[in-house]
Amino acid sequence: MTNKIKNPMWKLNLLALTVLAICAMPLAAVAQSPLSASVDRTAITTDDTVTLSVVVNSQSGATARPELPALDGFAVVGTNMSTQVSMVNGAVSASIGYDYRLQPTRTGDLTIGEVIATIDGASYATNPITVQVTQGTGRPSGGSSAVQVLPPGQLGESDAYVEAVVDNANPYVCLLYTSPSPRDRTR
Repeated sequence: MTNKIKNPMWKLNLLALTVLAICAMPLAAVAQSPLSASVDRTAITTDDTVTLSVVVNSQSGATARPELPALDGFAVVGTNMSTQVSMVNGAVSASIGYDYRLQPTRTGDLTIGEVIATIDGASYATNPITVQVTQGTGRPSGGSSAVQVLPPGQLGESDAYVEAVVDNANPYVCLLYTSPSPRDRTR
């Protein structure tokens, strides 16, 4: 037994194992949150928009809609939602992305507060995000004037909003026409 203790390789292996364990502890402690929020830019003018991207990841496949904070100093001028569902070895997971295009309504350091969501039975919140807004020229850089649109959670019963973005220069376009069913028609 004393031969192992005097053996320098044994000490080197113990040292390597200890260093590996110490390095791995922060990785285990910093588990990635299933809720994240980010902006595409942190400095804009009043002529620009900033995109707030919120991503919700669920290991159970259940969807959770995030709760946006009061967006003081911003107007929501566009929204987009994308969903990715995967099944690997029978385990279902989902990743839902919410993009909110925000138009600043004043200058200064504007803060987007915590976005909150309950995912797989646990509550999560993101860190606040600060966007620096300076005065623009008065001409929107996007080429069109912004129209305020409510986020999906604030739409009423009869309101609907659809926004499509196509990255293909020559997309296939399919038009779908509907008419009331015969039993819905009054005679």
